[in-house]
Amino acid sequence: EYCNSEVFVIFTSPILDLTHLRCFPGIHLLPSDMKQEYADFPLAIKAFAAAQAERILQDSSAILAWFDPETIIINPPNGLIPQGDDKVITQPVFYTNNISMSPGEPINDYWGPIYDYLDVNCSEMPVIESLIDRKQMLAYYNCEIISVRASEKIFEDWAEVMDKLLSDSDY
Repeated sequence: EYCNSEVFVIFTSPILDLTHLRCFPGIHLLPSDMKQEYADFPLAIKAFAAAQAERILQDSSAILAWFDPETIIINPPNGLIPQGDDKVITQPVFYTNNISMSPGEPINDYWGPIYDYLDVNCSEMPVIESLIDRKQMLAYYNCEIISVRASEKIFEDWAEVMDKLLSDSDY
């Protein structure tokens, strides 16, 4: 069902030679338009690449799905298609990691500035369970898998927040 989907490969400095992908229909190889000064932040490319693809499709009714490079899809991603009035579908993080926060834990240096910028109260965050290691944590979706209606500009908003945070020398 999804075999003719377009794929956007947005890269900064690819480790592998990507030119062989040009022979496949529907593959778009695009250099990132992310600010060069953010290249040293390994997670920044997620927001900026997603926003770049979204800008290409924003005037369409397209559903744009972001998959982290390390994600392997073994079944059709049917549960990731927004239905009805849904604008976004997210998948909780797979594993707990060094930035996830357990319920009741003091806010850490990673999330504190983000919550402050977005005017979010940490105590109001829902508790979720990670998909693979089944640990409880305050909700966060690190975009291993997320899909949006391209016209909603959700990824553009994400990139805007990332830009504001990364341009803040204290952060």
